[in-house]
Amino acid sequence: MSLRRKLAAAGENLDIHTFSASCSGLMDFILTEEQRILRDTLSRFMQTGPRDTDLAERWRAPAELGALGIGFPEDQGGLGGGPREMELVLEAAGESRRTEPLIDALAMPGASLVRIDPDRVAELGTGATITVAGFAEEGDPVGLSPGVELRHGALFGRKTLVPGGACAARALVSARDGDRLVLAEVALDGNPTQPMMDGQDGLRLRFDGTPAIVLAEGEDAEAAIRAGCASR
Repeated sequence: MSLRRKLAAAGENLDIHTFSASCSGLMDFILTEEQRILRDTLSRFMQTGPRDTDLAERWRAPAELGALGIGFPEDQGGLGGGPREMELVLEAAGESRRTEPLIDALAMPGASLVRIDPDRVAELGTGATITVAGFAEEGDPVGLSPGVELRHGALFGRKTLVPGGACAARALVSARDGDRLVLAEVALDGNPTQPMMDGQDGLRLRFDGTPAIVLAEGEDAEAAIRAGCASR
């Protein structure tokens, strides 16, 4: 059941068609009634949701509510929202001091994938797979001039610490294939972790011949990486 229908079932007086229409005004700074309902529902959930379990279990709870897909278009497996709705999810998590990596494992990879591979957006929204964005490097916080190299389909190099990446199955990585900028996807296995101040285990992305799939290159890769970083 979608988040909108769950809100309606909970007696929140939510009109589903009005909600979908409200999502078209994404840059409105004044919340619509439906967005206020969404904000309040998310706030209650974030305050009462599980905290003392592993990340994989805590990730399933908002996924079942529908919160992970609220910021993505319906035709890409989301619930019909956009940047403003994604902000409401992040704001509710921040106000409740949640430690789930919603920026690095939802907002950033989602904003990138919406541009280049919409089919994978649905996986983020369902929580079926945790994918993190690994763009930043020392001296390059955006990742547009990466030191990580792609050679013959394999990655070499390292990225900076990715918050909450210990439970991630995949990573989106910016890399350089000769003179071309590429955005690649890698399966994560055996990367070292490091405890962080908020209690999460950060992930150190180190590549030494790690097989990778190129999702975009050149201008398309740059646009996807910039979109991901803009969602931070």
